[in-house]
Amino acid sequence: MTAPNRKTILFVNHSLAMGGIERMICDFAESLPEDEFDVHAAVFEAGGVLEQRLEAAGIAVYHLDKKEGLDYGLVRRLAALSRMIGADVIHSNNYSAWLYSVLATRLGGAGVCVHTEHSSVEGSERRRYLLEWLLSHGTHSVIAVSEKVRDNLARRARISERRLHYIPNGIDTARFAPLPEVREAVRSRFGLAAGDVVVGAVGRLVPVKNHRLLVEAFARAHRHCDRLRLLLVGEGPEREAIEASIAEQGMGGQVILAGERQDIDSVLNAMDIYVLSSFSEGMSLSLLEAMSAGLPVVATAVGGNVDLVDDGVSGLLVPSADAASMQQALVDLAADAEMRTRMGQASREIVLARYSRDAMIGRYSDIYRRATARHDP
Repeated sequence: MTAPNRKTILFVNHSLAMGGIERMICDFAESLPEDEFDVHAAVFEAGGVLEQRLEAAGIAVYHLDKKEGLDYGLVRRLAALSRMIGADVIHSNNYSAWLYSVLATRLGGAGVCVHTEHSSVEGSERRRYLLEWLLSHGTHSVIAVSEKVRDNLARRARISERRLHYIPNGIDTARFAPLPEVREAVRSRFGLAAGDVVVGAVGRLVPVKNHRLLVEAFARAHRHCDRLRLLLVGEGPEREAIEASIAEQGMGGQVILAGERQDIDSVLNAMDIYVLSSFSEGMSLSLLEAMSAGLPVVATAVGGNVDLVDDGVSGLLVPSADAASMQQALVDLAADAEMRTRMGQASREIVLARYSRDAMIGRYSDIYRRATARHDP
């Protein structure tokens, strides 16, 4: 039973499969002060690889078993769960979770809703912004992870300043750090030679990440620098299409598809250049981790990438869907080890100064305190 002086937080998400939002939920849930918060998690789909991580940390994970389409029964199940555990805050972390969390709190659930919006979907339909506006009225606080996301919510969804907050993602900078002592061993495991210049990317293999653009740009750059190698970490429905693109470009011997891994902190140390080729982003956890590990970055100039990357200082921003610009950025960095070192150091300094996990936890804790203050006796 929860101690009376602690507040119960229930995180709600679609699943705990390996992904940026899901890893952020785990990092966040594990880092909240135990003397102040009792943390639980609920997912629509069971079986995510990160469920075991939370359970090992002593955090209960509940399965809501969402059915296809709009599942009215899920509202009842979530409301019943929140009452059972005495949830003070239901914290949703994606669009559908926000809908069900607001309905659950309004239709008999315990606690209040707090929502984090992780992405800025360009060209979203007007009805989405209308629904976000409606949902915001059932939400104590809406948190945007980047300035672009915040501006979209304020301008298009017209969410009031009273409810809308900007809290950038934060990471464990001690864990994600340059580790020269592990670099050689990690590279050896992937069959990489000492002279290889390794371009890397970590993320789900899904269309929005646009890995095929990266493969095309890499293949073009490889014609100018045959020491380049590409290391892709992650799994997803785009894998076959990416494999076909690699074969089409004749890069089968130069690209490593490493699959899903949980030792990202070590794997980053095998890389020399980090690339994020997404069509859209909120604030990329993988980009933050790469910068914290001291890597120079090449990223598309979309969403939160523009907030994170100081163009020409910590990395290079390129237009979205522009293979030629990405190719040139890769060639420039591959040819200049001193520039890679200088930009990598700047990347880490930016993360240390602005994106620490402790700062993020402190700001969310303040949100929780304000959200629950009116319910205290």
